[in-house]
Amino acid sequence: MNKFKKKALGVVARNLPVEELDKYVQMYHLMDKDHNSNLSLEEVKEGLHINGQPVLESEIKMLLEADCDLFVTVSLHLKKMTDNEYLAAAFKYFDKDGSSFIKLEELREALRPSDQQVIQYIIRDVNTDQDGRISYQEFKLMMKAGSD
Repeated sequence: MNKFKKKALGVVARNLPVEELDKYVQMYHLMDKDHNSNLSLEEVKEGLHINGQPVLESEIKMLLEADCDLFVTVSLHLKKMTDNEYLAAAFKYFDKDGSSFIKLEELREALRPSDQQVIQYIIRDVNTDQDGRISYQEFKLMMKAGSD
């Protein structure tokens, strides 16, 4: 998962209603059978099977050995981010000047410390119209994309 998407999912997680966030936290603790704060492959497979979620092996790997915060972030990613209200709030977090675009400087500030190459890669990957900035539509496409 690219650093930008991971950070955006973290923003979404912080803006979830307490009840919804608690669902993910409870799921993590139910899956962590040995209470060592690290999920094993068996714990993840068993937990996802109980919850009836079809999950790809690459997605299971993202959940392995995740701490609770990362587990919530990855779980939101696997849910495919269908709630536009949360996406809009996350977009506004990055769009500091309210221009309706995330510019290179805003991305650099939000992802500090990141090297310039990582920032350029994210812009190149997410900015599909190649105008040097990320629109809400491009942000939404990135957030709703499958596992990356």
